[in-house]
Amino acid sequence: MKLTALFCLACVALPAPALAADAACQAIIDAGRAKLRAPMVHDINVLDTQSGLTGEFIKIGNDAWLKADRGWKKMPPAMLKTMQNAALDGLTMKDCKQVGSETLGAVSTRIYSWTTIVDGKSYGSARVWIGGDGLPYKQTSASTSGTTRYSGVTAPKAAK
Repeated sequence: MKLTALFCLACVALPAPALAADAACQAIIDAGRAKLRAPMVHDINVLDTQSGLTGEFIKIGNDAWLKADRGWKKMPPAMLKTMQNAALDGLTMKDCKQVGSETLGAVSTRIYSWTTIVDGKSYGSARVWIGGDGLPYKQTSASTSGTTRYSGVTAPKAAK
């Protein structure tokens, strides 16, 4: 269950409110929220780059599935709703800024970085690539990385 919670946090990529009303932080927060409200989402995440631990998240409409170490599992609708309305108490963002731009496939993105603080302890910098549609397409941190697509998503065949 701990792995599922860790993966949910990683796949959401939904940082907590910034310390100040910072436009760069707001773009990151809005992208995280837009991701889970998109009609379809397929996240592929490397949760730990040292061990190679990976996970996937698929959302189609109101249905969602999670793949961690033991295959695909359908998520209860209440869990998806909780993720969409997440308030991550104890987390803050600082040093939010746009640090560049890049084209990923056919999508032009703006790259943002920020530092995550949990209960006063810094967990380093993270980056997110946000398209002109406001959706995040790639995210990285010191130990994780992930990509997201929003079209051509299908339900996993072996979900329990």
